[in-house]
Amino acid sequence: MCRIVFGYMIAPTLIKKIATAPSRTRSLTWQYFFSAILALSVALFAGANLWEQRVIAVAVIGAFNAFACYCHWRAVNISLSRTSLFTQADDLICLALGYIILGEGKFLSTWLGIGLTLSLVSVSIFTFAKTRVPKTDNAQNESKKWTIGVWVMLYSVIWGVAIFSMRYFSLNGMSLPSYIAAWYSGSYIGALVVFLLGGKKEAGAPLKKAQILRVAPLSLVIWLSLMSAYWAKMLAPITVVQPICQVSEMIFPTLIGLWIFKEAKELNIWSRLAIVLGLAGGTIIALSF
Repeated sequence: MCRIVFGYMIAPTLIKKIATAPSRTRSLTWQYFFSAILALSVALFAGANLWEQRVIAVAVIGAFNAFACYCHWRAVNISLSRTSLFTQADDLICLALGYIILGEGKFLSTWLGIGLTLSLVSVSIFTFAKTRVPKTDNAQNESKKWTIGVWVMLYSVIWGVAIFSMRYFSLNGMSLPSYIAAWYSGSYIGALVVFLLGGKKEAGAPLKKAQILRVAPLSLVIWLSLMSAYWAKMLAPITVVQPICQVSEMIFPTLIGLWIFKEAKELNIWSRLAIVLGLAGGTIIALSF
């Protein structure tokens, strides 16, 4: 529940505001700076082991995560609701890795299978169901859809592997503080690289103190979101956790984009059906484990 609230309800609202503002790569760097400070502080307080080889591996994943986050921001800048429609591949990659490498097919039961099927059907319907847009905007919207698709493809592959790594390292005994500290330390380094390679246009003007402080709440939220995600992977297999996250990632950011940021007037009947099926599937999965 914490993962859903922080990751799919609060974070998308904050990200939309920052992703559409200038100085994107500066904001990205400050975001991961604050998150790294938080994560390292907690890890040191908890006496976590930060000198093992696994920390380096997770830090490398974190560095790639920074680039994935930048790609996500570019997509959200175009449309939050459309981005959430297309953001499904990372979950499917994660699920596939769980089945192949961790052998999580053994956790499937009849009810879990039904819930998983409903979730996947829901995602399929929701992805291909178009929100209503004026006919005169069709060409422009198709162009945006293609551009979003490129950014989504880039970050989906990275995040699919990264999400899988949470379950993998948790099963291998890596503590929550160690993982989070390694992840955000790597993400900060990755953000610096993105900042240097992104150029002057993406960097924009230096952020003022008020703009920097505006990034801090997002840093706190994504830190809490990642902690919740890793904790969930410690408690349950990917087969159980990820379909619920997938449906939540599909529904909540889309509704926020549609209704708060007015990216479309209303959902069509297929999208409404997908939401009902998704909620049903997620509920069955949660109750069947």
